[in-house]
Amino acid sequence: MTELHESAGTGPGDAHFTVFTDRADAAAVARSFARPGSRTLTHASGRPWLVGHWHDDEVLVAHTGGASVAVVGCCPLDAGELRRRTARLRDLAELDALARSLPGSFHLVGALDGRVRVQGTASGLRLVFHTEIDGVRVAATRADTLATVLGLDPDVTELAVRLLWPAPYPLSETSMWRGITAVPPQDAMVVAADGRTVRHTRWWTPPEPVRSLAEAAPLVRKALEEAVDARTRQGGVVSCDLSGGLDSTSVCFLADRSAARVVASTWPGRDPADTDLHWAERAIGHLPDVEHVVWDPDASPLVYENLLGIDDLLDEPTIGVMDRSRVLHHLPGLAARGSRLHLTGIGGDHVAWCSEAYYHRLMRTRPLFALRQVRGFRALWQWPLGGTVRALADSRPYGTWLADAARRLRDPSPSSVSTGLGWGMAPRLFDWMTPEAERMARRALLEAAATASPLHPDRGLHADLQQIRSCTRVIRQWDR
Repeated sequence: MTELHESAGTGPGDAHFTVFTDRADAAAVARSFARPGSRTLTHASGRPWLVGHWHDDEVLVAHTGGASVAVVGCCPLDAGELRRRTARLRDLAELDALARSLPGSFHLVGALDGRVRVQGTASGLRLVFHTEIDGVRVAATRADTLATVLGLDPDVTELAVRLLWPAPYPLSETSMWRGITAVPPQDAMVVAADGRTVRHTRWWTPPEPVRSLAEAAPLVRKALEEAVDARTRQGGVVSCDLSGGLDSTSVCFLADRSAARVVASTWPGRDPADTDLHWAERAIGHLPDVEHVVWDPDASPLVYENLLGIDDLLDEPTIGVMDRSRVLHHLPGLAARGSRLHLTGIGGDHVAWCSEAYYHRLMRTRPLFALRQVRGFRALWQWPLGGTVRALADSRPYGTWLADAARRLRDPSPSSVSTGLGWGMAPRLFDWMTPEAERMARRALLEAAATASPLHPDRGLHADLQQIRSCTRVIRQWDR
């Protein structure tokens, strides 16, 4: 689940900012980032700490002694509790536990004894980048913010890589500018007191699948409740997609429990066989306090509509522009009904759908169970027996798979069974890509393959994490 956020003041889009250490040379660099309408949070010394754009209700700050902590984004933590936690801060590594314990979606920035730590979200919805400017290490939530000050043009090789379909991990998570480093979502960056030395430290590790469904279901429910509560606790009017599917319907029911007044939004399909409206109306029958808006299906923009008219300033290419018009079309109408925030079910499939690739490992650890499940998938996806056996027998490590893919960029699209039971969809080039772009993309893939590790040794968990991150990178640009 994610959010599309538009408020008055600085215009649409989530907060974005740069972060500086408490040094005179960093303060001099910070002046390069001051723009009309930008805001500044300072260190206790008065030097700039955060410079950027945000709304008052998106930032919570505490200064106690030599420690400072800022939470930027959506988080239900109150000022008193943040002060208490900041007062107890003895090591920036203690922010690991704080970040993992809080619901919502936010950047967490800490400063202690001259050092600075910055992190985003494990999902990849809020990212961190950094570079060196005039000998000073600067962090930012957007790569293009740093590139503008440095006067950099995008790296042509990075552009070639993004033309692959799909761009595989880790090449899908790099910065578009040479010299600007992307921090992995599971890591925080820490800048030493000298203002230059930087390191990445892991703050989040994916949980191992050790709980049964019965044990885990209440925890998932609690997490969803907290996530929706964090966004609706201020009351007012919020809107929700209500497609009739499980994802948005669940979010809509949870929002209805809050102090906010809810407006549910349904786009019926143009296909006469589409049943979304039927299921949305059945759901709304259990939500008597919710206003239900049903849009004219013929008024919905089509995919690719106004594609050449898009002038959004983005810091990486995104497939999200494909249906930008359709996704954003109804938001003005919801805003006219008073909505301050729009909740969607986007991401529900990515979180809850189990990748078929888990059965690659389960075939080796629980073969009878895995065999029954794979038979079902064979029937569902019409996998041929020979291809299924070959995919299950394939034990190539991730780096080898990536290198093999680099040598087959012009091959036909891989089969669904090799994609489903493997490390993911092997990247391919479109016919219109030039030989030069092909050479650059292949070289980048081979270089990455030499050192690349998957997001998790289990192919299924790697695939699920990759899908979540791919989704959040699209939503990140929609938020913008």
